[in-house]
Amino acid sequence: MPRFGCGSASLPRVCVRAAAERRIREGSTLTLQQVAARAKTRPVTLRLPATDIDTARAIAVQKGIGDQTYVKMLSHEALRREAGNQ
Repeated sequence: MPRFGCGSASLPRVCVRAAAERRIREGSTLTLQQVAARAKTRPVTLRLPATDIDTARAIAVQKGIGDQTYVKMLSHEALRREAGNQ
């Protein structure tokens, strides 16, 4: 029977639950759903012009959301739009 490590691309439920339980023990306020959502994402580093970052931050503040959340939303919208044009 194959063994799945908690670092594999498709995380078994047991790993997601273990991560959630560890965060709870460490005092995190993340819910099980938030931990599961984070398990499906990967960190990315982008180099953007400072003016673009400043503009994104200003718009995010107006919308009452975080700047990284706003940039992620823009990315989702652009990818969805481009995928529809193919």
